[in-house]
Order: sequence, then C-alpha cells, then structure tokens
Amino acid sequence: MVAKNCRSFGRTLGLLLLCLCCASARAETTLDAEPLPGYESYEHEALAWGEPLLQAALGDDLTPIAQTLQCEQVRLEDGTQGLVLLITLHDKDSSLFGIPMLVVDTGKQVLCEPLTGGGFESVLFFADLNGDGFDEAIFHSCVGLSGGMGSYAWGVYSLGTEGIDPLFDSGDVDTGYRIVLQPRGRAVVGNVFQSNPVAFALRETTLSFLYDSDWKPKSYSYEMMVDTAYELYPVTLPSEGSAETSSALALVEYCSLVGHSDHVGTAYTLLRYNPAERLPEVAQAMFHCSEEVTPEKESALPAWVEQRPQWFRDLWGE
Repeated sequence: MVAKNCRSFGRTLGLLLLCLCCASARAETTLDAEPLPGYESYEHEALAWGEPLLQAALGDDLTPIAQTLQCEQVRLEDGTQGLVLLITLHDKDSSLFGIPMLVVDTGKQVLCEPLTGGGFESVLFFADLNGDGFDEAIFHSCVGLSGGMGSYAWGVYSLGTEGIDPLFDSGDVDTGYRIVLQPRGRAVVGNVFQSNPVAFALRETTLSFLYDSDWKPKSYSYEMMVDTAYELYPVTLPSEGSAETSSALALVEYCSLVGHSDHVGTAYTLLRYNPAERLPEVAQAMFHCSEEVTPEKESALPAWVEQRPQWFRDLWGE
C-alpha cells in the first residue's frame, strides 16, 4: 500500500485527545462505538479519498458517511506533533461494515491511508516496536465473520510528515505452529521457533477424514490452520541487560485443522522486532489445546475454559 496525500489545509480544529490502550490495558473499539465529535473536516477528507473503495465493496446505492472512532496526538518521525485518527466510512443506514482509514494531520498536510478493503471491527494502538524512538500505528481489524473466530488482519505503520509507510503486517509473519498426527487420535503441536511441544487428543468430529479404519493417520504431516490473531496488544518489556524497556506484540490465535473448522486449540505468541530482518520474530510461544479428550468420551466433555500461559498472564499482571 502506498500512502496517499489528501488535500492540504490548515488545522482549524482543537485537538480532542482520546486515551488509548497502553501496555496495561485493553481496548475494544467497534463500528458500533459512538463516534467522536468535532472532526468533520478530517472526515470530509477521508470520505473524499475513500468513497470509491466503499462503493466498490457495497455498491453505488448507498449514502456514504465518515465517523471518527479514535484520535491520538503522536510524535511523528521528524519530531513534530501530529494528530492521528481512525475514521470509518460506511453506509448511513448500516454501521456494521465499513472501510477503516488511517488519517494523519502533520500540521502542514493531511495524509490518508485505507487500512483494509472493509471490516466489522477496528482499533488502533500506538507503540515504538522498531526502537527508533517514535511510536508506530498498530492496526487490528475483524475483516470476516464466517467460521471459527472470524477472520482478522493487522498491520504496523510508521508515521512520517510526507507519508504513511507500512512496515509489516499479518501476511508477513509466520508464528511457527505445526501439528503432527499420531496413532489413536492423538496429536502433537509444537513451534518451530520454540521448544515446547504439546500432546493432546483430537475431538471425535475431527477424526473421520484424518485416520483410516485402523486408527492410523492418513498423513503424519497434516497442516494446522493458525488464523490471524483475533486478539492483539502492544506490551512493554524490559530490555535484556539494560534498565530500558522495549515494546512487543502479544497475539492470541485460533487454531484448527486445514479443511476442518473445529477448534483444536489456542496459540499465544509474543513478537519482537528484529531490526536486521526488518520483521518481527517469535520471542515466546505456547499452544494450549482446546480439550484433553479421548474420542469415546466426547459426549461427556465439559465446556472448554481458556487457560492462558503464565508468561502471557504476567504481561497483564493477572
């Protein structure tokens, strides 16, 4: 994606600041959230740029409107203060689906960037993930609602005075979880970047197409689907050998088998930026299976209760 510059104009609005989620808090912002007042000029700019995208997604028979859901004053890469807004474009008669726009007022011009082709829930976080001393904008959105926990997308953007530059996104990151089937309906999940294999029994409903009549796996390398994180938060961590801190991303991902949507477990991943690769790398990883079961006892299973690994809970002081 290439950042587009909207028409320049002087800042005429007072800055209304909305405190966003930091390392010790979680934010939930949806298209149904009450829009923030006082940003009509920015909304006009976002709508002028993004209306064709909304029409391409929903058709021409609509009344497009723009609503500001979040705003934050952020120090840009040249050291000046800018205003960063999350604005959604949607039909006047329905706020369920919208085009999320990242809008930056540098004080000299207004920059606009569409974040996805459309979504149902969107939120912005801010943290210095690459260690350059300036916060990046971290975008997280639900882009689909069918199957499992839905489909999600996220991305990280640097904020300059001349453009909004994507650094990396969910399509650039492999969190490294793999599954190996074993006889008698069991499986082992491990992470290629961490040494933490977890053995568990699969649900009966997943077995028929995976095993033959002798309970042998049809393939020992069946793939596991790790959906893009349905939860994502920036967190603050101590730097190794230093009193300083650094920022990282904590992800929670829904896991199923390719070709079958039954939930087999949840992946918890901590991503830290690697400046040499210019991409994040897996610093911590843990897989928690959905249920410890045997196939013959599935009907008597209790409801599954998520158990977050201790290192993940420690990030939040739980």
